[in-house]
Amino acid sequence: MTRFKISTNINRDANAELDFIVTKNANEVYNRIIHNHSRGQNSFSIIGSYGTGKSTFLWAFEHHLNGDVKFDSPVNGEFKGVRKFDFKRIVGEGTSFKKRFCIEFGLESLVNQSNKEVLSEFDLLCKDINSRNRALVILVDEFGKHLEFIAKHNPEEMFFIQELAEFCNDSSKQVLFITTLHQNFSVYAKGLSVAEKSEWDKVRGRLIDIAFDEPVEQLLFFASQRLKHIQVPELLKVPYWKFVKTIVSSQLLGKSLSKQNDTLDKLFPLDPLAADILTKSLQRYGQNERSLFTFLESQELSEKIEHQIVFTVPDCFDYLIQNLSSEVENGEKKPFQATMESSCLSFRESRDFI
Repeated sequence: MTRFKISTNINRDANAELDFIVTKNANEVYNRIIHNHSRGQNSFSIIGSYGTGKSTFLWAFEHHLNGDVKFDSPVNGEFKGVRKFDFKRIVGEGTSFKKRFCIEFGLESLVNQSNKEVLSEFDLLCKDINSRNRALVILVDEFGKHLEFIAKHNPEEMFFIQELAEFCNDSSKQVLFITTLHQNFSVYAKGLSVAEKSEWDKVRGRLIDIAFDEPVEQLLFFASQRLKHIQVPELLKVPYWKFVKTIVSSQLLGKSLSKQNDTLDKLFPLDPLAADILTKSLQRYGQNERSLFTFLESQELSEKIEHQIVFTVPDCFDYLIQNLSSEVENGEKKPFQATMESSCLSFRESRDFI
């Protein structure tokens, strides 16, 4: 079984081979970037909750452009015939973004100079790259860390980000500027004056917002891809598939999920109800797919696989209390228990179960 990394670092894992599962959402995000690039918009903010796979998407984006096809649409003329790319990867820190930018591009001597001077030198670097029939792609993961620093220490630095985005949005330049954030751009402006917040909104308008949140159905798809090679034991086949059929026909999973037979058929040793509750709970209390992959590597699930036992709703409850106790106990125990108990009671009261 291929091992999943609990998190992706676009620098550390640049040359690693990750088991990237292409989803509908990931394809749509890629297509939006390429579509807007073709219209002269080259600056983007990919926004999604913790653990939704934004960093892994950046990793896949780089590999795709380099010819290791990950998404449905291969690179085919979207960059005015350019098929070679130079990548600059930046993992955000609680420091000045302008300073970090200058260091990454060898412009340290210009850190204290005007934005115009910095971008003038940067333009020369871009022209050199473009002259070799290559395009530049700047990937900034954890961009929010820089925004938090700027808001606290130097709000005027937002003008540099604005001017950089405007520079990249020049359709005559072959450059992409892609950042990732955990929350909306304007949220990082907390504590600023009304005038300063207005400037932040102006900067935000220079970068296209792209939502990156995988739905519950997608998390279950991840699980099914991870578990699809595990066969239901011969002795369990009849009761297990009867159990699955009963859960589906009871409509406890909702109409959309109940129709996803390709996913439900590959979840063993998870029963569909436990899988549904688990993924929704990990979205609410954990970190989405990161928490899901942690579960898929857990000792609790490994033991079920080894002993060929079904992972049920009680097992799900025990796992969540054991591994996310602080989140569950932090003022949200009652809603959590209510959700679990409601699901169990609904199933026990259903006509199919009776």
